[in-house]
Amino acid sequence: MGNNNDFAEEQKLVRLAQKDKRNFAALYGKYYPAVLGYIRKRIEKKEISEDLASKAFEKALNGIDNYQWQGVPFGSWLFRIARNVLNDYYRSQGRRTPSVSLEAVEYMVKDKEPEPDEQVVIDEDEYNLYKTIAELDDDDQYLVYYKFFEGLTNVQIAKITGLSETNVGTKLYRIRKKMKGLLE
Repeated sequence: MGNNNDFAEEQKLVRLAQKDKRNFAALYGKYYPAVLGYIRKRIEKKEISEDLASKAFEKALNGIDNYQWQGVPFGSWLFRIARNVLNDYYRSQGRRTPSVSLEAVEYMVKDKEPEPDEQVVIDEDEYNLYKTIAELDDDDQYLVYYKFFEGLTNVQIAKITGLSETNVGTKLYRIRKKMKGLLE
């Protein structure tokens, strides 16, 4: 995910925020785009996504004193909070599985400049991929997110989820196999 300098810098920012909550602004600035993007991938309406991202940061700010460095990056802790905020939102809406809208998929597309005919194929492939991810159960979606969007190792994912490293690897293998079948 990042190198040791990134982790050292992150630890420094966390310690400063724990000493004085006004220093939390640096963590907010560093992580807000990623947290908002994570939520936007799951919530159709931009305004709701922004509200939920703000709620996640509010919870993180209120809980920063309880954060302890245990080999799991602060960003992972923050994404776990965002995940819980999303789960609370889904429960309040009476929805269990998030749906991904075409608008949200468009938001996810990276900045690139392919030819128009290539773009149609890329858009369709990405739409199908995200639609397939949305069909997975919540726990599997988070494993996919941590592994392929956050770039976490199986060890880091195991610490976040409470699963064993072997179980994470097995589940990811089965998820990839299942997704391959769904995409074909």
